This record gives sequence, structure tokens and C-alpha cells, in this order.
Amino acid sequence: MFVYGDMSTQWVVAKDYPSSNVKSFTSGFTLYWRLITNPTSTTNHIIEFGCTCKATGYVTIGFGHEPTSGMKNADVMFGYFDKTTSKVVIQDAWVTSKSSIPTIDTKDDFLQRNGGQQGGVTHLKWTRYLNTGDTKDKVIPSGTMLVSWAYHSSSTSISATHTNQGKSVSINFQLVAPGSGGSNNNTGGSGNGTNPVDNGGSMDDDENGLGEIFTTNVFRFHLVVTGAIAIPLMIIGLIYSVILPYFKPNMFTDLLFYRKFTKIFPYKILNYLNSILEMTLGEFIIVISYIIVNAAWFAYGYLNADSEKVSKAFAQVNIFNFSIVLIPVTRYSALQAIFGISFERSLKYHKWIGLLAFASVTAHGIAMLIEYGDGFDWNFMMSVNNDEYPLFGVIAWIAMLFLVLLSFEPIRRKLWELFYYSHILLVLITFAFSIAHGKGFWRLLPMMGISIILYLFDLFLRFVIGYALPTELVKLEYHEECQTTICTFRKKYLSIKNANLATFIFVYIPSISLYQYHPITISNSYRNELENTIEFTCHIKNIGTGWSAKLAQLAQNDAKNGHQIKRTVRVEGGYGNLSIPLLSYNTIVLFGGGVGITPIYALYHLLLQQQTERKRKIYIFWTVREEKMLSLFPDFFKVVDEGIYLQFYVSKPLLKDDLEKGNQLQDERIVKGNRLNAKSLLERVRKETKDDFVGVFACGPSKMITDIHNACWDCSSLTTAFHLHKEEFEF
Repeated sequence: MFVYGDMSTQWVVAKDYPSSNVKSFTSGFTLYWRLITNPTSTTNHIIEFGCTCKATGYVTIGFGHEPTSGMKNADVMFGYFDKTTSKVVIQDAWVTSKSSIPTIDTKDDFLQRNGGQQGGVTHLKWTRYLNTGDTKDKVIPSGTMLVSWAYHSSSTSISATHTNQGKSVSINFQLVAPGSGGSNNNTGGSGNGTNPVDNGGSMDDDENGLGEIFTTNVFRFHLVVTGAIAIPLMIIGLIYSVILPYFKPNMFTDLLFYRKFTKIFPYKILNYLNSILEMTLGEFIIVISYIIVNAAWFAYGYLNADSEKVSKAFAQVNIFNFSIVLIPVTRYSALQAIFGISFERSLKYHKWIGLLAFASVTAHGIAMLIEYGDGFDWNFMMSVNNDEYPLFGVIAWIAMLFLVLLSFEPIRRKLWELFYYSHILLVLITFAFSIAHGKGFWRLLPMMGISIILYLFDLFLRFVIGYALPTELVKLEYHEECQTTICTFRKKYLSIKNANLATFIFVYIPSISLYQYHPITISNSYRNELENTIEFTCHIKNIGTGWSAKLAQLAQNDAKNGHQIKRTVRVEGGYGNLSIPLLSYNTIVLFGGGVGITPIYALYHLLLQQQTERKRKIYIFWTVREEKMLSLFPDFFKVVDEGIYLQFYVSKPLLKDDLEKGNQLQDERIVKGNRLNAKSLLERVRKETKDDFVGVFACGPSKMITDIHNACWDCSSLTTAFHLHKEEFEF
């Protein structure tokens, strides 16, 4: 008769233990236990432990340590399978200090032991009294006690740093009384020594070990929440981007899609705050939905973790944000296809997601340090000899830190190439080491699959449209007085329906730079039906340095040589999608500042063509530094239409001669020595229009854009609302 339970079978079989007496961990370690009646004592029962571990090295379990003192004074089982003898070694041990290796106890209080190894899984079984009477052993209490575990994937040396661990799990080992549950509570195991998988063992019927990676303690509700929010949002987005542009704005679309939250601040340092204040209600709903989904992933990570709950919760948040961070930077954007949000406007979401991802990765690391407490092992942290690879996580965080620092506006605006190419390199480093860290190949990479595929497809489209489809530089001339280069291109295809609808392109001219491409707004375009091509013109202001200065020099050299040199050019695009259905309004206001008039010049041609079919009231206001700039856009002065009102503001202070001459010979549409006042102009429009909604388009310096935004807010009333679309192109 086996008083202490039957140890004749070496395999740990799940059905031999009560169903509630099991603790499974996502790192391939499972602990079982059951109480066995002690015939010599009614209180000091015998407890049988069994564990399975997907490793061939040692396994160690610590019982009864304090929550803040590391493993100090923990009662320890240290065991492994000795391949030289084909037997298990299970030793009674204890820990003398919070970070020391286990010390083998001089008094062995284990009653029986058995185990084996098969298919890369180690099985260990042993029994002991609840109270051994040994001062170095912990009494198994009637309540809960803390348990920690660790294992090495291959080494059996007690001094080798573990490759995985779990810390401070609270377990009540006496919750199920002796004789309750299990199939052989008094006689032990199955007794046949067969493969544990065939007997309901602990390998989850997965010989490849992939099952434990996806093992969960709770229902995957985070995926349900994500789908329940994402699918309705996509349906609404498709309605917004595909159907609503064909209808006139109304009270519903005004409230949900076009009306901005509030006024914004005229300070660049508050740009991130302004990007929140200028949202519409629809955008706010998307952001709130995003926060809810993040909360669901956090909750899932917390509830599914057996230890280090907070840090693992943040790890789940990291997985979600990494899986979507690439989507907003695709130029042929899924966001534009679904929500009508074009590439340049979706960049702010990329910035927000990136910052939150960095914050959650940082919180993940801090929480891990706090949860490990005094038991934190720096050797484990810096080791690359375990399957969690914590060092790779640190490297990924450092790469993300530099990503954030090099993305701030002063560097992004002044040192674009440094920002852009370092961004690509650091993103690759971040993704690579994040995937290598913490089984990310199985946990992170599959979740990132969709965004990676979309991004690669976007690169493919950019290559085909930008490089495979040829572009001809038809005309290149430099306007010396206005310091502006005028380029005319010819191409068979642009990836946009109407290039005059505020479209921009990326231009690559190898003779200027082998690696630089430049975003430029199309100022006019028309289709040549005979040649089946599109000709489009761009105006590029020479700022005195960089790409624009080199382009100006090319044009000047051609003028000196008396002919234009044929050059290789590539044009990618076009891009852009208005945030309001501008062509649906009966009253339209267009504001331009400096060379920001270019998309308005294109819109002017489009609206002028439509005036014969649909009479609109169109206001065009343009402010420039010097009057000579007006000569670059002569079509403003060629056509007179009673439905189009033009006003040009020359902000350069008037000279004495100008004051003496007066404005007798000047075009009355030109106002000298003054800038446009957006608020007074919109108040005038409000008085003159009978429409409930007015479409406003603005392109120019950020200060002017801010003034127009706030003017639209101030001038909107119950009878007339101004809907603003603005172009700043601050990548």
C-alpha cells in the first residue's frame, strides 16, 4: 500500500488532479497539486506536487517568500532530468537572500519523487507533509501563499541564470480537501507510464509547442471589442467618404463631420493641443473608440496574466498599437478609402499612436521593474540566453526613444533628411527587436501582418505610379522678380480623379538630388484628350537654400543656354482629399497666403468651368508680400464673372510715392499696405449669403490659418455655419 501516493508513474497526468488544482502559465509551465490523507494525522496531510515545463533544463519553484523581499527564505524545489542516468533529480532547497541561488537543504523532507522527459517537456512529481517540521521549509497554510517559479531552457546547473520565470502568484493549496476530485487520490498516478498526451497530459495536444503561446486564462474579449467598434466605424466612414459628398451639407453632417470643436491657440508650441481642439465630433468619436479598444487590450492583458499583471497588460497595449501604427503613413491610404482622410491629414494619427506606443512601452518596462521589486535580477534582464529576450525589449525602447526625439518639429522641419532616414532605420530596429522580444514572433508579428501588408502594397503602388509610369518635364522657367520656379509636367496618369481639386504630388529630379523628393501643390492642370495625357503646372518658391534653390538654378542655367535640357523626373501621386465636400456648397470662400495660392488657383479653374452649369457665390482672398507676385497667376485677371469676387492684399508697407500717386490707376481689387482680416471678411460673407452652410478653403502660413480657423468659429451662427478645410503641408 502506498501511504504517500503512487509515484510509480513518471508522467504528470492532468486527470489525476482536481480540476481546480492547476495553475497554467503562458510560458510553458504548469503546476498541479492534490492533498492526500495522512493516516497518522488528521491535520498534517500529505501534498503531492506535479509540474510540466516545456524545457529540458532545470525547474525550480519557490514557496512562501515575502512579496517585497525577493526570494529570501523561500522554500524551494529544484529539479531536472539527468540525461546521463535517465532519471530525475528533485532536491529540497531554500534561498538564503533575495537574489542568491538556491542552497540544497541538509535535511531532505521530500517523501517520494518521480518524473521524466519526453518531447522536450520535463515532468516532475514529489510529495511532502504540509508541515515538515524543518525550519528551512515553509508550512503549507490553509489560506493562500506566494509561489514563484523559474526554469532554464537547456541547462541543469543550479548556478545558470533562468531563461523564464513567474513571480508572486497567490495559491491556496488546501482549497480542495483530501479525497476530492482527481481519479486516484489515494493511490496516485495512472500506473502505466505511457505518453502523457495520450492520458490527458499537460501539453495541450500540441507537439510543436505553439499552443502554449496562445493559451489564455480568459476569453479573448479584446478582439470582440475591437471588431465591435471597428466594423461600425468603417461602415460609417464609407458612408461619409463615398455617399455624403453627393449631398449638400445639413445639420447632421455639420454637427458630426464638419464643425470644429473650438478655437485654437496661435502658438506653435501648442500644436499638439491644437490638433485636438480642431477635431470634429466624428474625429472625437474615433479617438474615444481608440481609447476604449486600448483599455480592452489592457484589461485582457491584466486578467490573462498569472504574474506581473500590469506590465503584461501594457504589453498587450503595445501589441495593438504596433499593429496599427503603420496604417496612417500609407500614402495610398486605407484611411482615405474608408474614412476619406488623406495621407497628409492622417499623419497626426500616426504621431498620436506613436507617442502612445512609446508611453505604453515605457510603462511596460517601469511596471516590470516595480513588480519584480527587490527580486529583480539584472543578469536576467541583460541576458540573451532565455526565450523572453528582455535585453531586446530594452534595445527596442532605446530605438523608440530616439524615434520620438528626432520627430519633434524643429528637427523634422529643419533637418528633414535626418528625420526621414533615421526614422526608417529606427522603425526597423524597433520592430525587429520587439518581435524578437517576449515571443513577439508569435504574439506581435501576426497582429502587425495587416498593416505591414498594406504598407508594402503602398510602396508597390508608389513605385509603379511614381517610377514605372514615365513623367516628362515639359517646361522649366524661373521668375527672377518673384523668386519662383514654374514647372510643367506631362504624365499619362495621376492617382486622383481631378488634379485641380487641391492636389499635391511628390517630385523626384535626380539631377538635383539622388535621394530627395519634394511635395508640391498642383496650381493648374488639364487633360490633353488627343494624347491622352495630363499636363499640370507647379509653382515652387525659391527659399534660397536646399532643393528649391537647386531647382531655380537649373531653370536659370537652361535660360542662359537658350534651351531646356531633357531631364529624368519622377512624379508620384496625386494625393489629397478635402475634409469638406467643397463642391457641394453654393457659397465658397478661398483664402490664400503667399505661394499658398497654388491650390486655390487650381480650384479657381475648376469652379470657373462649373459656373456655367451651377452658379455659385465664390470669394477669393489672397494676401502677398509684394504686388509683383500677382503676375504669376494671370488668369485671376482674365475672366470676369459676377458670381466671383476677388480681393488681393499686398502687405508691403506703402512708400511715399505710392501714397502720392494714390490708387487711381490701380485695380480696385488690389488693396495695398494691408493684410486680409479673416473675421471681417467672413462677417461680410455671412451678411451677403442666404445659405445655411458656407465652405471655406485656406492655404498659407500657419498664423494665417489659425486666424481663419478662429474666424470661422467666431462667425458661425445658428443661421450660417462656416466649414473649414485647411492645407498646411507640415509633414
